[in-house]
Amino acid sequence: MARRKRGNTTLTWTNVTGAGTAPDTDTIIDIRNAVTIAIQVNAAADSNHTAADWDLNVITCPTSDGTYDTTPYVSFDSFGDDAIKTQLVTPGPSFMKLTLDENAAARADVTAIVSITYETE
Repeated sequence: MARRKRGNTTLTWTNVTGAGTAPDTDTIIDIRNAVTIAIQVNAAADSNHTAADWDLNVITCPTSDGTYDTTPYVSFDSFGDDAIKTQLVTPGPSFMKLTLDENAAARADVTAIVSITYETE
């Protein structure tokens, strides 16, 4: 019988002002053997900024060569300050990264928690 384990990764963006911005620490997340992926995006702590419109993008790569999507695999569209949202992402290609687009000519501070349940042998 296969067993499962869970892992969490927390990513943060500070003072984002443009599109396609990697988190403060650009992290590649291995999603091989993933059974479930949940991402919670949180801009509630963004007290000193007024970003009214930002998107969080999931970009993926099927191999370890580093060629990531130029069109997002999944997007959290049009969020602003004080927004908290959790979304399930269908497991797919082998690796994923997150990028943030700040669309309203302001600044954004955002945190994302990626929670993955993996199938183990």
